[in-house]
Amino acid sequence: MSSASSSLLERDHELERLAALLESARDGNGGLVSLEGAAGLGKSRLLRWTIERARSEGMLELSARGSELERDLSFGVVRQLFEGWLASADPEERGKALSGVAALALPLFEGRHLGPAEPARERALPAILHGLFWLVANLSARRPLLLAVDDLHWSDPVSLRFLLYLGQRIDELPVCLVLGRRTQEAGGHELVAELAGHPLTRRLTLAPLSGAAVAQLLGEAFEREAGESFSRACLEATGGNPFLLGALVSALEADQIEPSDANAARIAGLRPDVVRHHASVRVSQLGPDAVSLASAATAAGGGVPLHHVAAVAELDVDAAARAADALVGAGIFSSADPPEFAHPLLRASLYEQLPTAQRGRAHVRAAQLLHGDHAPPEAIAEQLLPAGRVGEQWAIQALRQAATQALAAGNPESVIRYLTRALLEPLNAGERAELLLELARVQASVGEPGAEAHLIEALTLIEDPHARARAHHTLGNVLYARGELGAAAREFEQALELHGDADDALSRDLRAGYFSAASLDPERALRALEHITPLVGRPAGGETAAERAALAGIAAHRAMTGAPRGEAIALARRAWGEGALLAEEGPDGWAWSLVSAAFSWTDEFEQSLEVCSAVIEQARACGSLMAYATASYCAQLPAHFAGRLSEARAHGEVALDARRYGWHTYVSAIAATHAGVLIDQGELEAAERVLEIIDDARYAQAADRGFAVGARGHLRLLQGREGVALEDFLAAGTLFEEIGGTNATVVPWRSGAALAAHRLGEHERARELLDAESRLAQTTGTPTHISRALRTGAQLTGGEQGIELLRQALAALEHSQARLEQLRCLADLGAALRRAGQRAEARQILAEALQQAHRAGARLIERHVHEELRIAGARPRRLSFSGADALTASERRVAEMAARGMGNREIAQALFVTSRTVEQHLYNAYKKLGVQSRKQLPHALRDPEATGTSPATSVAGRPATDPEHPDPHD
Repeated sequence: MSSASSSLLERDHELERLAALLESARDGNGGLVSLEGAAGLGKSRLLRWTIERARSEGMLELSARGSELERDLSFGVVRQLFEGWLASADPEERGKALSGVAALALPLFEGRHLGPAEPARERALPAILHGLFWLVANLSARRPLLLAVDDLHWSDPVSLRFLLYLGQRIDELPVCLVLGRRTQEAGGHELVAELAGHPLTRRLTLAPLSGAAVAQLLGEAFEREAGESFSRACLEATGGNPFLLGALVSALEADQIEPSDANAARIAGLRPDVVRHHASVRVSQLGPDAVSLASAATAAGGGVPLHHVAAVAELDVDAAARAADALVGAGIFSSADPPEFAHPLLRASLYEQLPTAQRGRAHVRAAQLLHGDHAPPEAIAEQLLPAGRVGEQWAIQALRQAATQALAAGNPESVIRYLTRALLEPLNAGERAELLLELARVQASVGEPGAEAHLIEALTLIEDPHARARAHHTLGNVLYARGELGAAAREFEQALELHGDADDALSRDLRAGYFSAASLDPERALRALEHITPLVGRPAGGETAAERAALAGIAAHRAMTGAPRGEAIALARRAWGEGALLAEEGPDGWAWSLVSAAFSWTDEFEQSLEVCSAVIEQARACGSLMAYATASYCAQLPAHFAGRLSEARAHGEVALDARRYGWHTYVSAIAATHAGVLIDQGELEAAERVLEIIDDARYAQAADRGFAVGARGHLRLLQGREGVALEDFLAAGTLFEEIGGTNATVVPWRSGAALAAHRLGEHERARELLDAESRLAQTTGTPTHISRALRTGAQLTGGEQGIELLRQALAALEHSQARLEQLRCLADLGAALRRAGQRAEARQILAEALQQAHRAGARLIERHVHEELRIAGARPRRLSFSGADALTASERRVAEMAARGMGNREIAQALFVTSRTVEQHLYNAYKKLGVQSRKQLPHALRDPEATGTSPATSVAGRPATDPEHPDPHD
């Protein structure tokens, strides 16, 4: 029954797919396969076949197996995959594997844990995931790589996150990822289903054996043909499950039942629990020592040395060794030291038969032994989770230490399990309150509903007023995160009453928290301002992290609601604190994004970009794709307004692409800005496709939906569809005002609606809209806002008055960073002068506008200005979008980084893409620029009209080695 031919019977389709996957990986095209089915259908055997095939074909193969008893061990599966290879590799190989960004994963393999600081904890997981990805990339650069993980359903959550992180990028690596999972396993992590359902995953669902296959296997096992009725009874009893069939055959052999039709009826007696019958009978036949050792092994878990399992079983080592050998011979164990079960079903069957009390004692004994051997706290905690109350301090300590390490590794699910288990131990009131508070904080961070109940219980145990104030503060944060602003404000109020009038860090944190909750609650908004006034009015300097976050929120709120721009800018600068805010909260925080928004909405575009650049740098350093995407989103608006369209487009592409990795923050807003960039680049159809997000049900209730609706109104206006454009602008205004917005720099709906109404002949309505816009613009004092109102007024008025309004609009931008708005004013002024017959000045202004539009990549404006110049009697150069102008945003970004001397792997690591993606972008850039090497890139990018050479010529004028295939490699 164990021969290769038998174990892989009726698996030809799966073998072909797996062989093809390995071949594809060797060709450089990675893939992911999920082998799925009920327990015993042969997933593990197929994985072993794949591993042997990969090894025979020269691939590097690394494997791991999930364990029911180790599913809370942070990065347990990841460690299994890589630790063995890293330990056996020579120093040079290990150094290459962990070079560059891969070094971020080093703490996993050196036994180090991050310190207790909260920002470090929050940044740990994305950094390690990014480092592990590049460890895989480095290993596969040496030779094609197979990663095989069996029993995926028992993998720990952070290992699953890594596998998903890798799977989303695997198609561009010479890596084959093969996963085996049960489809009927209860309690599996949702990431298992997400991995299986990923678009890149090829799912192979194993079917039970047919009647013919069962008959064939029975004939091989009994060395004679089985009766037809007997075979059918075996098929019905096992459901065609190969493992259950093997267990049934073993039971039949033990009972000396021949495979004849006369014995078919006897199969029914074995049907209720084939495996349990097989396991218990085989083990009991080996004697009491084997029974004790097998029982202990079920509790100890996999990979535990024999002497430890012997101690749990209370056997001496020699007796345990003899029992282990006997269990191997009987097919119960696959290895004697460490004792490993031949199949998880065997372990599960024996474990279930243990009396509850005996099972608990075995786990406690195992935990005691691990504690005595100074094992890692997480290993001890894994034994304590299924054990009963221990009643000793070392157990509580181990659980708390394990929780600390799991939190540092970014595994909140395990933290919750460890702390919940620790609460079962005898604790004094102070210890219990402390544990409850810690548990509640972690539960709140992952949105578990138990946080509030645990905090309320903790408050009944705490007597110290200041400690109670801190607990109310935590509960307020929990309620705020749930959107229960009124309840959150009440908790902050109670905390302030308990804490008194002290002007310390906690008091300032409480006031900042109260403002954040109460300012959005109509009943408490005025009182919230009273609480926060001391913070706003205090001299700058010495703010706490919470105060900086509050200031960031106030700055963004005032900028969005049209307060004088000077106030918002000052608050944003205080919040930023020359980078102190980022240092305190890290790139995965949110307050820095509010600072960036406040700067963008007040025309401080360069300062906004400085904030985003600092975040992008830190996000790259710690490997946080989510922070990188958020910073790219924040950078797009200021880059667009500053006239850096290629840069803005690249930022937008990064943010939108990150949706496939789970980033869905402010998607409507990023789509709006991205569509605006595409419109200015003359790609109206592409903008239309981006704005289809408005119809996506996932974002129907998003607070930023009005941004996208307003952008669609602008597109409709350009398409000459004034009626639907007006509807979109008015709807955008309603949505924007619902979140308190009035600043037209954020959503310029009134100016758009005024133009649409004017073109529809609704002149009075257009004037009312524009007058309201002009009043708001004067209040904010934001140059872009003022200029847009004046420019819109010029379009409504026309003639000499319109020309004068356009000159005022340009004057308003004299010291502004809003280069794109300046360009629009120049283009409109030149066209107005041309229509007024002032052709000489028109040609001069239009020529300047044409040059600026070309430099900015604003092709829609460039085409318009080009036509105006032609009508004005000038002979503008022919429009040509070749060379550097022909580069996509991503191609230009990669080319610019290569021009600065960065290698392909450096670029890939910085942009969170694969080396192959970089090579493809460079290949395309070389062809468009007409260059053959990196040395030519700086000149070609600097002067769009002077690309180095034609694709068929080298720098020296000699024919290139391969004119059709420039080399984009390092």
